[in-house]
Amino acid sequence: MVAQEPVLYNGSVRYNILYGCDWATEADMLRAAHTANVHNFVMELEKGYDTNCGEKGVQMCARERTVLIVAHRLSTIEKADQIAVINKGSLVQIGNHTELMKDEHGLYYSLVSKQLLASKIKGGSK
Repeated sequence: MVAQEPVLYNGSVRYNILYGCDWATEADMLRAAHTANVHNFVMELEKGYDTNCGEKGVQMCARERTVLIVAHRLSTIEKADQIAVINKGSLVQIGNHTELMKDEHGLYYSLVSKQLLASKIKGGSK
């Protein structure tokens, strides 16, 4: 089980969305925000994407923190009993890490593969 309490880092909304994705561009960040249906919510904040989330998100209410939480690293979710993969607001896959990785055509497999490849490139491995 992944903890219910969402964790945000002390930094801007932009920083939290891009956390761990050094390769991501502003366009990638905006696309992720639109895909997660948080763009409009973020734009309602006083400073938009530059709004400071505060230490562990304490400057935001629980609803705001929950809306923004995104698993950026595989290690965050790979040991979960059950993972729900949502694409464009629809549940597309559900299972644990091992089960989801068996479907080489699935979204989860694709996302994990891209993350692992990006990590290898960043680390200098080929």
